[in-house]
Amino acid sequence: VPGDCTYIQPNSSCSASLSVQNIGNYEDSVVIELDTAPQFVSNIVVPESAIQLNQNEATIFNAIEFKINESATAYQQGTISFNLRLNGGQVLQTYSIDVVVGPNVAWTFLEGQSEVDSQDVVSFAVQLRNDGNLEDGLIVQLQSSHSTEMGFIPPNGAIIEGDSERPRTFELGNLPREANFTLRGTAELPSDQTANGTLVLDIVVRSIFDPETEFVFTIEEEFLGKQWKQDQ
Repeated sequence: VPGDCTYIQPNSSCSASLSVQNIGNYEDSVVIELDTAPQFVSNIVVPESAIQLNQNEATIFNAIEFKINESATAYQQGTISFNLRLNGGQVLQTYSIDVVVGPNVAWTFLEGQSEVDSQDVVSFAVQLRNDGNLEDGLIVQLQSSHSTEMGFIPPNGAIIEGDSERPRTFELGNLPREANFTLRGTAELPSDQTANGTLVLDIVVRSIFDPETEFVFTIEEEFLGKQWKQDQ
């Protein structure tokens, strides 16, 4: 019986088995032949030789196996069908399998740069790429190891709560597959610490389709405590 081939990830395979019984009064054989297949599947395999069945014999065998192409786009749909045919004779049954490509959310941080100016303000730019198989959107957050003034420079089209010019979080949609995107922002180095330390900034990115999965890029910048700053 054809299996469930919905929401299959790119580069993953799906298969279907058949249960067949020869209810005739003599030995016979059947073959599997491909009927139709969507363009986003490949590596289609059906049995190369006929399946021999004695009188009243029943068997279960792997009738078809196929792979979702690596380049397949999320939620593409199609149907793959195949025939069960008497060897050298008529088609006994045509089977259809609904195939849906599953979404694959993937964001890759390509590079990040940061620098500190004369006012002890950290400026950063972090580039990332949509390596998933769907047009995606982002939920972006800026987190810090210390309480300080910080925020993003929101890009055009960003959805921001409130009217902050340097929001710590925003959403952005309609980012195509393989699109590069740069996050920019600033953070002030702590000025009220008694000891030297390190400001740790975490840029946390989550897909609007999979908000439970986080992609994190970390920036670290050292700062001086109050005593050491006064000694400069």
